[in-house]
Amino acid sequence: RRSGFHRRQRAATFCPKMLSLLSLYPLSLALATSRPPVGAALEAAVTPSDIFAAAERIDPPYPPYEFSHRHMEQDVHQRKRQSLASNALGRLSRLLVGGGCDAARSAALRDARLPRLLLCAAVPSASVADGACASLDTVVARHVATSLAALAALCAADAASSSSVHGGAASEELRPLCGGARLLADRADALAERMSLASAVSSRWAARRLFGTDAAVPRLDARAAELPYDVLPGLVALPAAEEGEPAPRAWLPSVARLAGRLTAEGFASVIPFEQQELLTAAGQRVRERRSTCWLAEAGIGALAYSGKLMPPSPLEACPL
Repeated sequence: RRSGFHRRQRAATFCPKMLSLLSLYPLSLALATSRPPVGAALEAAVTPSDIFAAAERIDPPYPPYEFSHRHMEQDVHQRKRQSLASNALGRLSRLLVGGGCDAARSAALRDARLPRLLLCAAVPSASVADGACASLDTVVARHVATSLAALAALCAADAASSSSVHGGAASEELRPLCGGARLLADRADALAERMSLASAVSSRWAARRLFGTDAAVPRLDARAAELPYDVLPGLVALPAAEEGEPAPRAWLPSVARLAGRLTAEGFASVIPFEQQELLTAAGQRVRERRSTCWLAEAGIGALAYSGKLMPPSPLEACPL
């Protein structure tokens, strides 16, 4: 009887505690599941603040690679870190490049959280070095190319919108981005052979937009050498990495000097733009929504474009 009494007494003693634990369990479960994964949060983001808030949860790659959990040191998580950061940069670019975005883009590029996000995309895996595994390099190269192109689009748009203020020079306020941008460009060049031709050309163009003639990407240059044309950006999107260093030089300084005065209205007043018919994949002819023009030197024929032939207008007649 005594032992039975003690058992009942213990049950009566511990039962309220057990009920308390059980009542707290649904609350802890709700708290644990209320925040979506980083990838889902990035896809759902509709503002730069949303993107930065989600990106802050990406484990940082800073030396000496102190991770929040030891398993984050594994290569699969290292590659996921680069993939998530690449996605975040791509989302920022799609959201902030275009008309009417100048103020929001300027604020995002100067946000103290952007250099950290850039390093999350730029720093290679702490477990498997670039070049150690061809199949992994192909995947990583795609993330690097996406990140570099997104950053270049953002910074180049900022340079274009502020060129009249800075006289065609990049804003010194973007200096915190130089280290991560250079690391991305260097990795893109090292992984050039693992990229598609389109990604290699895009990465080379992005490096030239960011660093002007200081863009040292010989492997990307070699990949693009087979193309019948070259692209020379007229503005440099980033300043010198260190204060007091000479500013990077543009490939086309004349365009840099003109950039502040070039407007859509000015182009439309001197270039004979037209809206013509296009041939769709379904075989239908539709009127194109944008106006186009093919300017060419004497002796160059029409441009075949989307089922139409664009006859050239004389280039020398254009005062620009």
